[in-house]
Amino acid sequence: MAPVSVRMGMHYGNDKSEGGDFFGRTLVVAARIANAALGGEILVSQAVQEGLGSAFLFEGAVTTQRRLRHKSPMSPYRFTLCTVE
Repeated sequence: MAPVSVRMGMHYGNDKSEGGDFFGRTLVVAARIANAALGGEILVSQAVQEGLGSAFLFEGAVTTQRRLRHKSPMSPYRFTLCTVE
């Protein structure tokens, strides 16, 4: 079986839920961030990066070539899954 390489995008904010479905600006931004990710990559917004603080390692903002379509320009951060001691 061939390995599956997934990509993920995360954003933090307030949204609405109705009947078990979620919708709103936060989900749109998260989807755009996920779309900018490459296989095997987790990208997060600056809101997530600031919220997690120094608990996790982040590589700097992803290059401008992968900037998101958004009202104000934003570049996601690459998230690495290792905690800081």
